Amino acid sequence: MNCSMKRLPAWLPASVAVAVGVLAGPATAGAAGSANIVYVTHATRAACDDPAGGDPCHVAVMNTDGVGRVITSGSGNDVDPAWSPDGTRIAFARGMGGNYDIWVMNADGSEQIQLTRGPRDERYPSWSPDGARIAYRGYPKITGGTAIFTMDRLGGSQTAVPHTTGGDQPAWSPDGARIAYTATATADPSDDRIWVIGVGGDSPRQLTNTPGASDRYPAWHPGGSEIAFRRLDSATPGRELWHINCGDAQCLTGGTVSDLTDRLGVGRAASWSPDATSVVFVSFRDADHDGEIWIGSTTNTIPTRQLTFNNSMDDQPRWGNVPAQSSPVPVSSGGTTGGTTGGTTGGRAPQTTSPGTSVTVGGGIVNGRRALSLTLLVPKQNLGRHTTLTAYARCNRICTVSGSATANMKPRSKSVSLRLFNVRRTLKANARSKLTLRIPSKTLRNIRGTLRRHRRATITVMVTARTAAGEFTPVATSRLVLRR
Repeated sequence: MNCSMKRLPAWLPASVAVAVGVLAGPATAGAAGSANIVYVTHATRAACDDPAGGDPCHVAVMNTDGVGRVITSGSGNDVDPAWSPDGTRIAFARGMGGNYDIWVMNADGSEQIQLTRGPRDERYPSWSPDGARIAYRGYPKITGGTAIFTMDRLGGSQTAVPHTTGGDQPAWSPDGARIAYTATATADPSDDRIWVIGVGGDSPRQLTNTPGASDRYPAWHPGGSEIAFRRLDSATPGRELWHINCGDAQCLTGGTVSDLTDRLGVGRAASWSPDATSVVFVSFRDADHDGEIWIGSTTNTIPTRQLTFNNSMDDQPRWGNVPAQSSPVPVSSGGTTGGTTGGTTGGRAPQTTSPGTSVTVGGGIVNGRRALSLTLLVPKQNLGRHTTLTAYARCNRICTVSGSATANMKPRSKSVSLRLFNVRRTLKANARSKLTLRIPSKTLRNIRGTLRRHRRATITVMVTARTAAGEFTPVATSRLVLRR
């Protein structure tokens, strides 16, 4: 870690255009840009704002195929990552010594520099579209409430934006003229609203107004006339993604508020793709009910699907178009969105194969070096008297694989899905290793009861791999159908 500012790097030009165009055709290793998603990940399921002692959150980057790596380490709790407009830098908040400060680093996690040193928490950095300034949440005084601040890209000229008392989670508009943010509108601290204001503190406007609801995580559409946000309302199932369609590009005249749940499902912390066709967000809808990163389209052009598959807490995704030479992960096969390009499904969903056939996930080239890859093989097998199932895994370097499986069957009148025991093993490089998945007694009884009724049971095996250096692969999936 480099905290010194003796020699400042030559990064981030004073004027950078916002990337809103789609790459022409599938991306390759030599493509100009890679659709990268930066987010925070925690080894446990605890929220990153409240890490279990000695177990902080760190910043990770992945592409829309799900290939990625963790790029920060150490004792600091790293949260709130945000891409610079040119995709070469990441601003984030680091909690050390009792409070948070704003830091910046290269896209691969190198050259970390601390920008703020206030006595209270400074969080939620957001870059101006020209890359010259950073907005963030800070405290004007030693005591009292928060406000929205701006500073230059090197940490100088730290100034509170007038009329933003109570402000939080700023998001800079694409034209650079206004900032969207969260602030309470009543004495109830959970009664959050979405506001917009001029960068100089002029023309503040409240955009949402639903009593009893908490509206947070504003994300400005690259076109400027829309804002996505998260709503938490006791009258709904939980955290939902909502949308403001403004009457103008700066949301000066307010707008129409609508729910995105019917298109994206429940979730929070949305971020738009560089071409504005899709969003990436956090959801707790998978079987483990922990935070995972999902991707979807507000226009239903790209099916909503899960990007991360682990037992940890993944949160705060932010999407950027990163130069291939700066990216810490391979360029995705799906261009900027992971959508369908040239008749090929890019940004692939979890790779699935039938028994007896291997599937390989991960790989790709990062600055001349092949990234971590994982090959999974689940052979054809009969249950018989066995209480275990067998799979084989191989990584192209030393890795730790984590696997789980579910059994889907219909032993009686309705279908059930039951989990098998998880497996975790460290593998040598390029060595095929046997994984044994033990079947719990209850699941075993259900499978055998299903087979006795001449019905089939489907076993779905899911495996991911990770290295000590923080590289990780997408999930590799294989389905095994058991019949009597």
